[in-house]
Amino acid sequence: VLAPNLKYPCINHMTQCAQSNNIQVQIKCMQTFRSILNHSEASVAAGYIHALAPRVVQYLHSESARSVGSDLELALTVENLTVVESLVRLAEPQHRIQMLSMLVPILVDYLLESPTTSYKHSLALHEHCLQVLKQIGPQYPQEFKTIMAQSTNMRTRLESAIRNSQSHKQPLPTQRTASQKSSNATPTIKLKTDFRNFAS
Repeated sequence: VLAPNLKYPCINHMTQCAQSNNIQVQIKCMQTFRSILNHSEASVAAGYIHALAPRVVQYLHSESARSVGSDLELALTVENLTVVESLVRLAEPQHRIQMLSMLVPILVDYLLESPTTSYKHSLALHEHCLQVLKQIGPQYPQEFKTIMAQSTNMRTRLESAIRNSQSHKQPLPTQRTASQKSSNATPTIKLKTDFRNFAS
């Protein structure tokens, strides 16, 4: 929808849905946002990115996003993470490390120190984030190396999670199930990304 008289009301409606108290509405909003991001014309997605992307990142830094206690809460966090993954792919090469510098610390922060003693939803989120991190490394090797070199704590935490995963070969419950059904440091990181880089 490119016509201004339709586009901006749609963006406003999506913004309201993203702030809804109904988790199912929020999940549907993120799914719709992802479909818009996949549109063949970048100009279609630009306005939605400017309006919604900062809210997505803000949510992922919240305690609600990491403390998942139900299937719906898990699905909502995973949907928001998947949106940021899509934004990484859409970013121009010179801006990609900026997006990854937000996503990777969030993913690492969601990793559990003792996954074997955690609740199933937290464990599923841990496993989802670990798998995404394993994909990001080979996909964006230089950017990933640069980000990891900036934080010993992040690197140590990720290495520990990988070792724990390798020492428990049996599949973890609900592995990436939320991601399949619906189709990444410290929580003190400030939102500094300028989403205007996604030009209309």
